[in-house]
Amino acid sequence: MAQAYADSIIRRIPQFNYLPQREFQAVVQTFELRHYNAGELIVQQNAHSTGLYAIVRGQAAIFYSAPSGITQQFGTVEVGEYIDDEALFYEGVETASLQATMPTDALFLSREALHRLGTYYPLIGQQFSGMAPVAAGQAAFAGQRPNEVVLLKTHRHVWALLRWLPIPAIVFGFFVVMAFTLREVAAFFLIGGFLATLGLLYYIFLEWQNDEIIITDQRVIQIRRTILAFRRSFNELSLDSIQETKVHMPPNPLAYTLGYGTLELRTAGAAGNVSLAMMPNPAKVEDLIVDQYQRRKTENLYEGADLMWNNAQAMGGAGHAHNDPNLLQRARVPRTIRLTEESNMEDTPEQEVARRMPFSPFITQFMIEEGVVFRKHWSLWFKMVMPAIMFFGAAVAVFIISLPLNVGVIGMAGGIVLLICGVAVFWFRDLDWRNDYMLVNDTMILFVHQRPLWLQNERDLVLLSQVDNVIAEQNGISQQLLDYGNIMLSLVGADDHKSFYMIPRPRVVQEHIMLRKAQMRQMLDQARQDSQRNILTEFIAAYQLHQQPQQQYGQQTYNQQGNPQQVNQQYNQQGYNQPTYAQPTYPQQSYNQPTYPQQSYPNQCYSQQPTYQQPAQQPPVTPQQSNLSAPRQYNERQQPASSSNAPSPLIPRRDEGATPADNEATLPPPPMPGMSAPPPPPQSRRDDDQPDDNLPPPPPMPR
Repeated sequence: MAQAYADSIIRRIPQFNYLPQREFQAVVQTFELRHYNAGELIVQQNAHSTGLYAIVRGQAAIFYSAPSGITQQFGTVEVGEYIDDEALFYEGVETASLQATMPTDALFLSREALHRLGTYYPLIGQQFSGMAPVAAGQAAFAGQRPNEVVLLKTHRHVWALLRWLPIPAIVFGFFVVMAFTLREVAAFFLIGGFLATLGLLYYIFLEWQNDEIIITDQRVIQIRRTILAFRRSFNELSLDSIQETKVHMPPNPLAYTLGYGTLELRTAGAAGNVSLAMMPNPAKVEDLIVDQYQRRKTENLYEGADLMWNNAQAMGGAGHAHNDPNLLQRARVPRTIRLTEESNMEDTPEQEVARRMPFSPFITQFMIEEGVVFRKHWSLWFKMVMPAIMFFGAAVAVFIISLPLNVGVIGMAGGIVLLICGVAVFWFRDLDWRNDYMLVNDTMILFVHQRPLWLQNERDLVLLSQVDNVIAEQNGISQQLLDYGNIMLSLVGADDHKSFYMIPRPRVVQEHIMLRKAQMRQMLDQARQDSQRNILTEFIAAYQLHQQPQQQYGQQTYNQQGNPQQVNQQYNQQGYNQPTYAQPTYPQQSYNQPTYPQQSYPNQCYSQQPTYQQPAQQPPVTPQQSNLSAPRQYNERQQPASSSNAPSPLIPRRDEGATPADNEATLPPPPMPGMSAPPPPPQSRRDDDQPDDNLPPPPPMPR
């Protein structure tokens, strides 16, 4: 439905006015057409902003509620006006409410949908990412490239700083003890302890501050500085060389509570790997790197197409040929308040899996929004919970045995202890089995290995584009009968396989991964073809737009040598038309031919070929309409077979007052149909006493 308003509304919004046709059509398909009844709220004051609204039918009123409780109308939004365009760049808080005063239709574009679209269209991602390249002289770090955008600049987790605080405390305590011991110089020890502690705290802070992690749209940079050792390390890794990412959480409750871990970035060679230790929210940083990797990969895919588009824009601006210069007006609404604090990010894939995971261990495959989740085989679950089942059986046996032996209290206590142990073991082993799974979607394969009580938390992410081969393996009779096995992924540039053991129906999982990989390859190929086709269309349109004003006025110009050349001629089926002078038609050739004055020859000159000479360059001879005669006809049988087929010069005008020697100049044939009129040569002379037998043959007539 939004396609109907593509040119009348969407194209006239300033944010989309200069988008190329390929990106613009993708944005149009992302718009939603929403209908609101009279009195229905479109935007609620103090709510989080979600996207842009453009009114296409009806009317809406803007109301502002003051803290005192008084509500007043601020203005109206008419057809052809839009609001909340700032919400496309960042999340904010609405400062007013928008209410429909009559049945109203509005086009809505959400920020999340536009940002997802920017992953596949780099031009959209750069424009609406909310971050612009820094200007000259405002580099965020030393060595920043001119067009490099900083996505994240952070330090190690604050716990990396706080964990060294006991050392200054011990130093200060030592000075305090010495002050109480040596009371005569207590003031000296107290002042010295205070200064030493303060200096040590400042040194620890500088050591933490000098370690930086910078993630840009092109690379990952790790900066380490050691003050006492006078050492500085600058480790840089290009996003294009990242083959695999892995998040490792230390096995301690503090890491889970504070949310820090290690992010490993692996390349084709082990020497180029980068380990980012004690990173705050490593899973979020990993998602940022993966998203930017996909965006950069798509940007490289369309790099050639964007270059052609820029050339088309320089030639004539075909991309703006269909733009409406009368852009829509932004509604007068109080500016959106930008959130200064970090907003609540969406759930990670692990949280979504934990929320939607089925309880039954026999359901080993289920769908979530992020993709398809594959769990391990149910036989492994029985194997892991078998100790808990044994505890349950022992508890029941103790209850039964204690009844006839009149030791009910002791038996009851022992049975309860065994039952509690069984429940604890069951909870631990069941949760351990549930937290081992593999998530597959259109862009990545995620391996998750977690154990309760913070004993293990590994998150291994592999990009689907880096998967070279998938191997399904089944060994033994039990695996054949129960239909489970192992999946091994062969990665590009890696020696070891990524394995996931005891997965049900490994052959089906293998086909699923390969099918997604084939679909991704097909999508990229289709995108490449669409890009080439669209850019070629725009390029041709730009060329035609550039040529159209000049094709209406064909004119004859001259080059630096003084020879006339035809520019922007319009050809028809009969030949070409020269608008500057009359053109008689030659019956023997049946096409419109520009005419030039002719210089006649005596009859004896036809048997003896004239000499062609090229003297100094002269200004071109202006064609005239008087003293015209038919062009000279050459005998083609006298032409050498090896002569050139280049067009001959034009016929010079005959001078009645000149001598016969002057009139015996070069007489080339007229140009043939479909060939432009060549420049006339300057007049040449030859001496009367020059023998005609030495003259070369004339140039051939073009065929």
